[in-house]
Amino acid sequence: MDLNAGIISNIGNAGTDFTATGGLTLAGDLKLSNNQILNSAGTATIILNQTPGDSTPSKNILNAGNWMVQNTSAAGINKAALIVDQQMSEDLFTASASAATKFVIDNSGNIKSVAGADWRPLTDATNALNIAKADGTDFVTFDTTNSRVGIGTTVPLEKLDVRGNASVSGNLTLAGGSRTIAATEMNNLTIGDSATQNLILNPGGNIGVGVTSPTTFKLELTGNFGPNAAPTYTAISQTATTLDSTNSVGQYTSIAIGRDGLPVISFYDSTNSALRFCKCTAADCSTSSCSAIESTNDVGKYSAIAIGTNGNPIISHFDDTNNQLRVCACADAACASSTCTALDTSITSGGWTDIAIGWDSLPVVVHTDAANYDSRVCQCNNTTCTAATCSIGWNGWTTGDGEGNSSAIGVEGLPIVSTHSHTNGDLYTYKCLAANCSSVSAAVSTYAGTHSGNYTSIAIAPDGLPIISHYDGSSTQDLIVTKCSNSYCAGGAAYQTSTTIDSTSNVGTWTSIAIGNDGLPIISYEAVNTSLKVAKCRTSTCS
Repeated sequence: MDLNAGIISNIGNAGTDFTATGGLTLAGDLKLSNNQILNSAGTATIILNQTPGDSTPSKNILNAGNWMVQNTSAAGINKAALIVDQQMSEDLFTASASAATKFVIDNSGNIKSVAGADWRPLTDATNALNIAKADGTDFVTFDTTNSRVGIGTTVPLEKLDVRGNASVSGNLTLAGGSRTIAATEMNNLTIGDSATQNLILNPGGNIGVGVTSPTTFKLELTGNFGPNAAPTYTAISQTATTLDSTNSVGQYTSIAIGRDGLPVISFYDSTNSALRFCKCTAADCSTSSCSAIESTNDVGKYSAIAIGTNGNPIISHFDDTNNQLRVCACADAACASSTCTALDTSITSGGWTDIAIGWDSLPVVVHTDAANYDSRVCQCNNTTCTAATCSIGWNGWTTGDGEGNSSAIGVEGLPIVSTHSHTNGDLYTYKCLAANCSSVSAAVSTYAGTHSGNYTSIAIAPDGLPIISHYDGSSTQDLIVTKCSNSYCAGGAAYQTSTTIDSTSNVGTWTSIAIGNDGLPIISYEAVNTSLKVAKCRTSTCS
């Protein structure tokens, strides 16, 4: 039926409904008196309840099944499939379930949903949900496959990936265990703004405070630094413990720190003419276990101990029966067994041995040529020193001026030597200019006084500079520690600091010093009552 003439009115007033079995085309209006359009089953599918001008209108209803709004005409802003033009001040769109409101688009375009509702994609994807700018460019991406959110990136690499600057007006808390703040791609990490440049960490591990490019030192700063109040000073004391008092022991001590961070000590048992060894079971040696290492002939004098690259102690000492240098390589960290070898047997050794581990992992042993009072160097051919190549290391001293040698490997990989001058009693130090000490620097007097350089032992402190324990054999008869302020105390007394560690009676002979894993020196030495003692320093300089 094609009704183009105008309005069809009052259909159904006579009791008869209007039914169109074919198509119905209207060029004008359709007015229904009962406000319903029925489907073929007689069910009202469109119910029109709103009266124009009604301040509390009823709802117009689309009923009986699903409805699809479809636009098959040309595209355009006014050709949308569904256009809602709210002429009143109420919401544009409301969705409900069983009369309970679930979703609303209000008159201002705000989108609201019921509390607890999810916004989720139909399937997970790396760009499952996006929030875009007006030009269509995505600036927030929700990656539901990897549970990531990207701001300024469509490919977020972390739980939250922000490309560009971010501003936090409140506190930023990193919860949980250990956390890292890092600048990737080898860039500086800056805390502060471009005006203040408060703190910069560069890719090389340098820190700058008020410095834009900290490339020279590990810590660079502009301006002064200091405490915000006057510092409080606390008295610091050292602790001393007797380890072994069985028989007459404690001479020719030497100390090193094992891989477990605990000290090991070699020394001489004069009662049994034996080399003894103590393994400390506490960092300050308040508890320990001691045993004999070698007792054939008169052995154990001038002992020196180091830790090999295998983690086991290796000990040099003097065989007074045969006037020979000997080296004992322990088979384990506690030295339950060992292999002992005589070295440099072509000369008459005078003792005063010391041992260090070179950068090539091979032990280097120094001792004194008894006939010429030259210092000799033996470079071991293997890690257990069952064979070695020996030669004169340092000479040119007057008779007796090569006593009490001690060496350590400096930060340059070359030995630093402390020794005692029998002529004037001073403590001297010098630096080797070659790995085998075939050339040396000029020796400098480090601590002056009658017999003040006796029983010297040297180690390298955490700052890379030598620290030396020795005995002041003058009237004080004390244990002394001298800390260098350059590579070998060059320049003399002005470049070192000396501190009395133990002044109880006559103490400080046969000293040996090592640096603990805590960075603090520990010293073994003999007391006048022939007991072995240990002093643990409370500062890195023992001052």
